Amino acid sequence: MFLIILAVVLLMRLIFSWLDMSFILGRIVDDAFYYFQTARNIVKGLGSTFDGINPTNGYHPLWMLCILPIFYFTKSSPELSIHFVMTLQVVILAGIILLFGKIIYEKFGKAYAVIALAIFIWPRFLSQTEYGLEAGLLIFLLFVTVYFSLKSKIFSSYAGFRQNFLFGIILGFVFLARLDSIFLIAAIAVYLFLQIFIQSNIEIQKRINIFFKKSFTLALPVILIAFPYLTYNYLKFGHIVTISGSLKHSFPVPHFFKEYFFEFKEFSIIFFLALFFLIFILLRKDSYISFCEDNEYSAISTIFALYVILHFADTIFFMKWAVFRWHFAGYVVFLILISPLIVDFLSEASKKMLKIEKKVFLTFLSFAFLVGAILSQMISVSRGMENKFQYNVYEEALWVKDNTKKEDVLMIEDAGILGYFSDRRVVNIDGVINNFELQEYFKEGKFVQYIKDKGIKYFAHHAFWNSPTVREGTYKSYLFRSFSHLYDKWGGDLVLEKKDEIYRSKEYNHFGDKTVFIIWKINY
Repeated sequence: MFLIILAVVLLMRLIFSWLDMSFILGRIVDDAFYYFQTARNIVKGLGSTFDGINPTNGYHPLWMLCILPIFYFTKSSPELSIHFVMTLQVVILAGIILLFGKIIYEKFGKAYAVIALAIFIWPRFLSQTEYGLEAGLLIFLLFVTVYFSLKSKIFSSYAGFRQNFLFGIILGFVFLARLDSIFLIAAIAVYLFLQIFIQSNIEIQKRINIFFKKSFTLALPVILIAFPYLTYNYLKFGHIVTISGSLKHSFPVPHFFKEYFFEFKEFSIIFFLALFFLIFILLRKDSYISFCEDNEYSAISTIFALYVILHFADTIFFMKWAVFRWHFAGYVVFLILISPLIVDFLSEASKKMLKIEKKVFLTFLSFAFLVGAILSQMISVSRGMENKFQYNVYEEALWVKDNTKKEDVLMIEDAGILGYFSDRRVVNIDGVINNFELQEYFKEGKFVQYIKDKGIKYFAHHAFWNSPTVREGTYKSYLFRSFSHLYDKWGGDLVLEKKDEIYRSKEYNHFGDKTVFIIWKINY
């Protein structure tokens, strides 16, 4: 059953990968094109730049390295490159499912592996592997981390220098896959430190020595892998953190963004599951050990619980802007790891209350999850086709390509698709795929001066769900206010006149909101 479901999922995803752009652009997010366009410019010899003007580091490096060969061998053909990137994501998806299937099957049996797969193919989790972003690669590497840990007994024994060093190499690649994976490394450090006080059967000095030796052996390859990248960031951009990370994060100034609990319900639930899991281990350790006799599985599950908690805490206290579903991609690994524990808990409850035998319950649960996942996927695909933002921008990009000069420069907030398909230099306003120079202009309130200095001729915008007169075309002028997410201040205003419109799309649906896409010629 597991292999049949796997084959169907992979076949469907492979078919999706080679459908027309009108379908594909409902599956890939605009941010993915920040990678794609920057990759095209790199292979063209322009360096790490999205717009061909400003150098940028607004992306996670390992995924960029993975897709560069595609853009090199396809000669940066826009549509063909996307088809191959999506095909690469299918290969990564196969690796993910085979890895966690093997882990769950070996530890708990076939029925649990099928249920874990049914959970994973729910849209919120499976879609992480098709956005065109780094999320799928991260999930794959996290499962590699789990698998290597289980095989080498990294946390339930001292393990050897070689095993620890290799594990550290894997962690280094996890960090490069998504930089906020530093919280997994932090979770490992916390877990190892706590072992000093928990392992009472070993004398204290020996416990301390083990902690420092293992920590050093694990940390050394992580540092060796991360150091060149972080050094490059500092020397090139004056910051070790990416521009996108700097704009989104308020550390060390805390806030409390309670809306994330409701906006990302599935991942909030996983966060609370992680909390309950740790409490369960503390209060009922013997019960957990009887559920999973493998101490290494217990250790790695605990580490991932800590990772989810640390990461979510950072999100709700410091992530002030532009948090999306793929930000929580790693949480699904923890959910899969503890899925057998949840299933056994539900099975015991059904046996006590409803007198349902475990085998019958597991069969029912597998069927229920599969049916639910399939129906949800159908709704997700339908919703993706109804959301016309990406495809409308694609059509507008082709219009720009046919109706503007090669040397013309445009500016827009969601710049990915427009920049990729228009074959024009498109500057990103919100800054995530720009650099720190733009933020300095904003700091001084010199947004219009930036436009002049960069030779920007056209301004594009689409977020008009709260501006009915603009949508209807009855307005005289529209005021765009720029904002610095680095300094949290307004960066200057740009007045756009109705008479300066050079392009206006038909009204379309943007995740339930009605809007239009407009391009203006800028009059300084």
